[in-house]
Amino acid sequence: LTNWYAASKDIKKLEGKHQRFAYDYTFGVCKLAEGEFYYLAPDKGRIDLEATRIDPKQKTVSKVSAIDGKQLEFTVEADAPERWICDGKQILQIHDAQKEVMQFEIPKEGQGQNIMDGPLPFLFGMPPDKAKQRYKMQLVTSNATGYVLRVLPRWQQDAANYKWAVVMLDAKTMLPIAVQLIDPSETTETVYKFLNTEKNGSGGIARFLRVPGSDPFKPNLKGYKFMTAAELENAK
Repeated sequence: LTNWYAASKDIKKLEGKHQRFAYDYTFGVCKLAEGEFYYLAPDKGRIDLEATRIDPKQKTVSKVSAIDGKQLEFTVEADAPERWICDGKQILQIHDAQKEVMQFEIPKEGQGQNIMDGPLPFLFGMPPDKAKQRYKMQLVTSNATGYVLRVLPRWQQDAANYKWAVVMLDAKTMLPIAVQLIDPSETTETVYKFLNTEKNGSGGIARFLRVPGSDPFKPNLKGYKFMTAAELENAK
């Protein structure tokens, strides 16, 4: 935990590509998406997801269940594209096809450096004392290439999002290679794989920020319909 935190606390910019595999155990469907992610310290982030092109010859995939170890068969489908953007004060979930935006305000006490207290801080290591307070952690494997941690949430806000998680860290960079999440009802497994991750680089997001009027955390959403979390709850 100390090494993970030491390697993470000097991150000013982080970016790369990622793949998302969402396995629905109830309906036997695996939805695939891929895209890019950007982070700018202390509290700005963006995740772009596009539907993965499915090979007609790979319409099904076999996988061992993370719950009971049984071999399962899944039908492969492309997931719906979406964007998640955090500008430090709010989080936007953007559905471009429908021109709809879900808007979630971040309380003042959760802004700035405290963004780490959000629902999924696994991209970065947190101070060891805080990590132990928030999670029950077990070192599953440790070798020259990396570490695998099993994480059980102690906080209710985390337990509402996942029952347990597995984090795979690269031994050299101490950055995540993959994160596996099991939902509280144990019916969905979501796996994120991180590729070509660059720390404090001069490309990508830095290039965006050098272009006048271009801000990856403030997209042009003219003509989009906005709905707040409270409005969504009332609609239910």
